Amino acid sequence: MTTLSKNKRIVISGTYSTGKTTTTTALSIVTGIPMINALSAREILTDLYPGRRFQDMTATELMALGLKRFEERIRAEEQALSQYDGFISDGSVLNEWIYGTVRMKVGINPGSTLPHRIAKRITGFTSKPFVNKYLESYGVVVNKHARNWYTDVIHTNRISNGSRRTSTSFRKIS
Repeated sequence: MTTLSKNKRIVISGTYSTGKTTTTTALSIVTGIPMINALSAREILTDLYPGRRFQDMTATELMALGLKRFEERIRAEEQALSQYDGFISDGSVLNEWIYGTVRMKVGINPGSTLPHRIAKRITGFTSKPFVNKYLESYGVVVNKHARNWYTDVIHTNRISNGSRRTSTSFRKIS
């Protein structure tokens, strides 16, 4: 077994179904560095907005989801560091910022039907400048955290035939 310095704080990033969990698990086994993850967006969605579907969420709801994921990620990282010298994380605080930024380019719900995306774009048109400013500010916070906390970031970009369908443009831009 290969052992890396235990004080590593490694994150595996990438869009849905690109092999983050598989890579994180394998690296944890090979190196002996503990694996961590935070609650998934689906788990948080159920708690924040019971009965709500991703494709029906508004920009405000998506921002709340991103903030809650940020909170959960920080909690998981701090808990890991209180128990171990380092961690390998399935995802990072950067994920929701990246997803939000990409959603502003490809549409707030990239997996929805064309008429649904058009309706969302029209109804959310007036909020777009605010959301862009919000994401810019959010990016400052998450990027500072990433620079200060993470020793290594590994980005996966493999497109798999996973169970979650995500638009090709969403994946490429992410």
